Amino acid sequence: MPIQRIPRYELLLKELIKRTGPDHLDYKDLKESYQKIQEVALYFEEKKKEADNISKVMEIQRVITGKFENLAVPHRRYVREGAVLVLPTKKVRFCYLFNDLLLLTKGQSKGNRVFKKEEKKEKENQKDKEKEKDKEKEKEKDKEKEKEKDKEK
Repeated sequence: MPIQRIPRYELLLKELIKRTGPDHLDYKDLKESYQKIQEVALYFEEKKKEADNISKVMEIQRVITGKFENLAVPHRRYVREGAVLVLPTKKVRFCYLFNDLLLLTKGQSKGNRVFKKEEKKEKENQKDKEKEKDKEKEKEKDKEKEKEKDKEK
């Protein structure tokens, strides 16, 4: 791939500069070439990062459903993602952070097993709480029945 050659050219020019004396006719041209190849390498690196970022935003766009028809806009940059605990509800949500947007979702990101586990724990905790409430209601009903029986006696 031609892009892979750029770092090789950079190393080659650096080595040539080392082995060429400052009084040599080609020394100045080698220095200029080395500076230019560094600029080109930096440019390609920046463009690669931009392309990766756009790909990540498009991937997130594919994963989420709901209000966002077009999450991928030219100025938007992906920063980070992860599970977050929302207080005071103590619900686990999945968060996507962009340069201009914080997106909280109810579901989890594909491939994020940690979030799946936390989501399952949250559901289990909710079920346990519901069972405890049901038991308390049953106890209250039993107490009321006992009071009624005592009154009848």
